[in-house]
Amino acid sequence: MFRVHKWRCSCALERKAIRRAPHRSLRREQTLQFKPVRHSILLENKDNVLQPTGSYPSSPAPITLRLNVDNDSHPSSSLAASSDSVLESSANTTVYNGWLFNNKAAGILDLSTRKKYSHLLSVATSKLPLYDIRASNGRNPNLRKNTKLIEPCLTARQAAIEASRRRPRLESARDEELEQTVTVLLQQPGQGYSKIVDDDSWQQKLRSQHSHLSYMLQLQQQLQTQIQLRKQHLGRSISLQKIVKAELNMESEQKKDIEQQLIYQIGIMDDWVQCRNLHEVFSATDHLRGPVVAALLKRLAVLLASPKDRMGMSPAEGREFLIFTRTLADAAVPVVSELTAQHVGWVMYSLACLEMTESQELVQDLLHHSGELLIQQLELLSGAAAAGRRELEISSDVQIAGTAGSRRRSGSLKAGSNGGSPSGQGAPEALFVASDYASIMWGLGTLKQRPSPAWLDALCSCCVSRLDVFQASQLWGVLWGFARLGHVPQKVWMERWLMCAERIFREFDIEGLCHVIWSLGALRYVPEKVWLRACIGQVQSKYRSLFPQQMTQLLEGLAAIGYKPREEVCMSLQAQSRRQLHAFSAEQQAVSLRAMAMHSKWQPQRQFLYDFVTHSQPKLNSMTAFQLSSVIWSFACFKYLPDGSYTQSLVNLLTARLEESGSHSGPCLSQAVWAIATLGLKPSYRFLQVWSLKSRQSLHKFTPQCLSHTLWSMARLYNRMEDAKENIKLSRAARKSKPDVQLLEGLLLRCSQELSSFSGMEITTVISSLADLQYRPSDEWLISYVQETERRLPTLQNQDYGLTIASLSTLAAPLDARWLQVFVKEAGRKWWSMDLDGMALLLHGLAQYNFCPDSREWWAGFWQESEARWEKRGSEAAGQRTLAVLSLSLGDLLTTAPSKVWQRNLRRAIRLSFPKPRTSADIPVMLMQAAGRDEDEPISEVPWLKTFFAELATDWRFPMVLH
Repeated sequence: MFRVHKWRCSCALERKAIRRAPHRSLRREQTLQFKPVRHSILLENKDNVLQPTGSYPSSPAPITLRLNVDNDSHPSSSLAASSDSVLESSANTTVYNGWLFNNKAAGILDLSTRKKYSHLLSVATSKLPLYDIRASNGRNPNLRKNTKLIEPCLTARQAAIEASRRRPRLESARDEELEQTVTVLLQQPGQGYSKIVDDDSWQQKLRSQHSHLSYMLQLQQQLQTQIQLRKQHLGRSISLQKIVKAELNMESEQKKDIEQQLIYQIGIMDDWVQCRNLHEVFSATDHLRGPVVAALLKRLAVLLASPKDRMGMSPAEGREFLIFTRTLADAAVPVVSELTAQHVGWVMYSLACLEMTESQELVQDLLHHSGELLIQQLELLSGAAAAGRRELEISSDVQIAGTAGSRRRSGSLKAGSNGGSPSGQGAPEALFVASDYASIMWGLGTLKQRPSPAWLDALCSCCVSRLDVFQASQLWGVLWGFARLGHVPQKVWMERWLMCAERIFREFDIEGLCHVIWSLGALRYVPEKVWLRACIGQVQSKYRSLFPQQMTQLLEGLAAIGYKPREEVCMSLQAQSRRQLHAFSAEQQAVSLRAMAMHSKWQPQRQFLYDFVTHSQPKLNSMTAFQLSSVIWSFACFKYLPDGSYTQSLVNLLTARLEESGSHSGPCLSQAVWAIATLGLKPSYRFLQVWSLKSRQSLHKFTPQCLSHTLWSMARLYNRMEDAKENIKLSRAARKSKPDVQLLEGLLLRCSQELSSFSGMEITTVISSLADLQYRPSDEWLISYVQETERRLPTLQNQDYGLTIASLSTLAAPLDARWLQVFVKEAGRKWWSMDLDGMALLLHGLAQYNFCPDSREWWAGFWQESEARWEKRGSEAAGQRTLAVLSLSLGDLLTTAPSKVWQRNLRRAIRLSFPKPRTSADIPVMLMQAAGRDEDEPISEVPWLKTFFAELATDWRFPMVLH
């Protein structure tokens, strides 16, 4: 019997009226044109037989056919040719019932062979309505350039669809019962599939898979026949007593056989509809067990791994696909216990690829079942370890006993232990392999389904000994899963992982390296610098392959672990980012810029910032409030102020985003106001009101860092000091506004709750900001603050001591002599870390409390370190305010004069910093104004201070000297 093997046809291409090379001729006879001229179909044969099978063997002799048909006629009516049609033949061509044979291409040389092919054609054309008529233009760019596609007319298109849009998959001979079954399944689908088909593409796709559904039904019948034949053979071959036991063995073998056949069929499927056909046909039987369902899910993940593949579906196909995936997930729940570790990895990987986040029940069952498998794996590993220890003890005894005994015992050891397995059957079988660990962890990380810490620790214990066989993608997949779940593995596991990764760094692609850096940053695990340099070295060698998403991950991970690469690496990363700024999304632009700003030593070039402003301006409208605040915060960290229009639009959009949402995160609000205060912008009254309102609503989300930054920014914005360098030039509305008292009270309440979590710098910033705002908290709050500060005194650095005592004195905080003594003792140990500003503030605070340290070592350290500052920086060591505060505070504290050299350095710095007053009597007034003291506040009357003013007047060459 003749069978159709393969045929295809495509829309004809009409040649454009342009010149083209002779060797680029268009073979028009191999295409099908849906115009009223002709149709042309290409058939391939093998051994004079055309077969519609699932596999497509190569055909050495293609036949080219042409068919003339009218515009309104049905193609299938002309295709069904009778056997007694007129045959016209020649040496090169054969015309049969309107078909034109190319005898040269078919290898036809004589008339008898042509007659044989004519009979073959009459049989083949009767089967053509079962197969697809495909329309596509050529893929040759020259062909596409020199030709144009003729759109098919409506009648011809409908005729082609009616001729069945199907690919040959089965043998053409099918009985009537099978045809009726296929028709019923297509018209009345089960398993909750929708009967509504609302677009042509989905209807065409269903028809194209008609033959595959028939093949699945045939396969089911064949499997049932095999089972019956085996049972009959079993009954004839053995006695009745052994039938029951043999049937059980046979059933288990048959199930494995059928599972293997079904899994093989699933592996060669090229469309998800074929997976649905198999599930539809075999769902009523008991063959659709756990491994088969896992294989179906895995095949779906392979076929549609990328979201872009699913986005190309039509609406009807998308709904049907969603229903099918949910059906598969429901079918997998009862058979979870049948899954092996490999199948668990398949299912978890597939759920993540297909983004089936609603399958919570299936994920929980998988976690429970995999937990049992992990326990079995741990038992096997512990048994192997115990056997290994016993073998080591026996071998040591053998060495002590002697050579003869050694031979006997070693022989018995080899016969009994057999590789350290408790059962004596070899090494323990590994339930999990490297790909299983990677698939499970990657799937859990993608789905964000966090198991219990005990489950994660058990997985770490199982895979720690197998990390050396992991591939590069499996290594980063496991670590990435832990990072997404927020679980930090044990130190032993991390050290072994780093060692295995360092050994195969060259095998990592750029995506894997970026995932590794990001995961380490998410886990807050900082490896050694040698390891980081090796990893970043691999990144530098492949940085040209970085895409926006990978660049964002890399920069974010480096910022989280606090590592700044070498300068040349930073320049390379900035150059690659600058080249792709146009391709960055709004979120990626904000995240990458904020990651650079988080490292204080990473300063991008001005050209990079300028290009960032240019490419980010069109995308500002799509940014969220946090992203907008991150952008302006990054500019403040870089000390870069963009042009006025960009900055104004950035602040306006930020204000609008804050108004739209009800609540915001603490970092979003704190970094926004901090950036505005740092850059010296002019905030509008509307921004201040909106920001205050949203801050009051989100106080519970403020961290200690957010609290300190917010108070500092408020002090900077609402500062009442007259120094032009310290004040921000606000708008008129902003100048009339005052700090929000309700917000300040809420911030102080939140500070009292988080005082134990503040760092030394943050706790100092809080009290200094309150002093600048001239807002005094309650005595209870100040007492609790003083107690916490006493506990944190050893952690203070630089100017923290001076700011703390000066701010407490400004707020009139109640301090006793004991606390002051402890404070002075700790501050005396940190003279080396202070500059003259911090020293002056420290002396000013002590003078306000009228507390003079009586330790000579304390004062000796002060004189020594301050003289070192004079010698190192000279007149640039301090400003006017620092010099004035230092002079007046020493006059309030000391009754004995400092050394002559020290006084001479101080007078020289004053003369270089201050303008010469009109008279010598204006010198004390000038210093009082610079120190910020009131005019009616008395000056110390100690003799050495008067002498100091007189010598200062002499240095300025005034005619009279103060007494």
